Amino acid sequence: MYDCDIEESAMRHAVGCRWGHSAQHERKDLGENLYYSGNRQMNKVNAAEDACKLWFGELAERGVGQEDNVLTQEVWNKPGQIGHYTQGNFRGNWIGDPIYDTGNPCTTDDDCMCTNCRCSKEEALCIIQ
Repeated sequence: MYDCDIEESAMRHAVGCRWGHSAQHERKDLGENLYYSGNRQMNKVNAAEDACKLWFGELAERGVGQEDNVLTQEVWNKPGQIGHYTQGNFRGNWIGDPIYDTGNPCTTDDDCMCTNCRCSKEEALCIIQ
């Protein structure tokens, strides 16, 4: 869910054009992921897709551990909010809760149990639209 207050918080940090995380007291309980591309010709959609591939690529590199981290909070299958692709209020990392529900890969949209989801047959995953 998009959250305008989080967008405002993210923009306060972004307008400073400083590479690095904002101070925790400036963003309260929000997490941050950073992304940079030197390609000045890249459009915003491609930049967002590239950033997501990079962030989720950490799973392939490191696997899913038990540690408390921002990545597991972002992929948790619970509702969260995002603002301007830099800050997010993600729910998760609760002791005993799985990071995601395991089960058989989806083959049709009817297999997806989440609201507004469709089955990506290419990835065999339910994707929120």
